[in-house]
Amino acid sequence: LQAVATGRDLVQAASTGYSAIVDRHGTVVRRSALGRPAIATGNLGRPPYDPDLDTEGRVVVVEVSSFQSVDLEVAPAVVVVTALGSDHLDWHGSLERYHEDKLAVTRAPGEHVTLLADVESLRARRDLVGGTVSWVGADVRGLAGELGLVGAHNDQNAALALAAAATLAGVGVEAVGEAVRAHAARFTPLPGRLTVVATERRDGNDVRYVDDGLATSPLPTLAALEVFAGEPLALIAGGFDRGVDYAGLAGALARRAAPTTVVTTGPAGARIARALEALGAADRVLVAATVAEAVARARETLVDGGVVLLSPAAPSFDRYRDWTERSADFTQVVRSLVG
Repeated sequence: LQAVATGRDLVQAASTGYSAIVDRHGTVVRRSALGRPAIATGNLGRPPYDPDLDTEGRVVVVEVSSFQSVDLEVAPAVVVVTALGSDHLDWHGSLERYHEDKLAVTRAPGEHVTLLADVESLRARRDLVGGTVSWVGADVRGLAGELGLVGAHNDQNAALALAAAATLAGVGVEAVGEAVRAHAARFTPLPGRLTVVATERRDGNDVRYVDDGLATSPLPTLAALEVFAGEPLALIAGGFDRGVDYAGLAGALARRAAPTTVVTTGPAGARIARALEALGAADRVLVAATVAEAVARARETLVDGGVVLLSPAAPSFDRYRDWTERSADFTQVVRSLVG
């Protein structure tokens, strides 16, 4: 990063709450007035230090994890932060330290622009943010919908991607938006981000099976709950326990007015179940040992239709190599079950 960032105009780093925005940045930059190719690297894509990676003349979009952020000795031209929640506490030791480390890339030396989602969680930690700060509100032009993305959080993500490309290109956001809109039909959303993998017709009602497996912390799972706020829901949650606070997620689940069941798996699932029990919502909890059992139990609860949602709010390392393997298992189980 330090070698490439010397020119100040070739690198964009994303410290994100939603990995999908990295691909979105790549797409937006490619279709914007920048006129240069873009490549997605880091946690999503190839390692940016890959000796075979050709960065010459390209915009490099890097997803940086909180425990990588502290190691960066120079800031890229643009830093994007979409959200600030609770994650990786087993690594950082405390929520305060996690926030400090997550935002460290914004405080790295070098002239740079820091684009922040205009949300309360980031406003509250403005003291930890460096660079030339610009607050970005949610997009109201409907671009996320044209890209096939659902949920209010994706309106925010789309706005940040547009702002990043516009900053790098030195043009207005509207010009970038129109350029992207012209190519929206070519955009394919990332798998594992609210992807409908199957729809089953049962007794005159539809049951949709949705893979949100990239939701490995509570924040994206909370966003997914908002997408399906008025629908009967069977949430499959849990996995490897990183020690994060599930009180907020449990509260959101307990408050849902629509019929809601939570099928928990793994050590993190056990903690989610206990958090729900503490709120008097134990009747909403079922326990499963495997994804196959979780899908079957979730399906049984939706006699009048609804959504079976894999949005774990936890990593997959208790049973799988990574989130993609867990999502693949979910998809295979669903398709074998519903045909």
